[in-house]
Amino acid sequence: MYQCIYTYGYLQQLNMKKYPIFLLFLILSCKNTNEKKDWIKTSEKITAEEKNQENTNIYNSEEALWEYQFDKEISDFKINKVREFNPDTLSIQKITNIINLNWPKVQVKYVQRINDTIFLKIPNSKILTQQMGTTGAEQFLISTTFSFTELDGVNYVSYEFETGDHASPGIYGRESWAQN
Repeated sequence: MYQCIYTYGYLQQLNMKKYPIFLLFLILSCKNTNEKKDWIKTSEKITAEEKNQENTNIYNSEEALWEYQFDKEISDFKINKVREFNPDTLSIQKITNIINLNWPKVQVKYVQRINDTIFLKIPNSKILTQQMGTTGAEQFLISTTFSFTELDGVNYVSYEFETGDHASPGIYGRESWAQN
């Protein structure tokens, strides 16, 4: 701001009254630049907050039936039934809803059931295959497979999605993940 006042004083000495356009340009260019800096800081802060929010929205354990969790005692991951439920009250639609609630960024679509296999499709699999990492993808596949195999007569889940770095489509059962 001081620079603008100094410049204006200098221009008065040069008798710049003949050049009103130049004077108008000078006044408009003497704007407070702190507003722009604050906007940039706010913009960066919002972007960081959105990224943090996005990360927390990948998995929500409120309704989970099964989880693949790190066990400190054995220093390894372990499959855990996280809440008690009556298997007779479960249905394909109910489990699909639970999975989609637990994994809001990785939505499954029920396709069909043939004999002992549930067929699922994941239309937007980029988060599963590229952004969750190998452990995150494994957590999703294990918890989803174990949840659907709670249904009477269901032993396998067939996943259809685009192959990525961290997960591959295929048919999985509980035995796909050997427990020690």
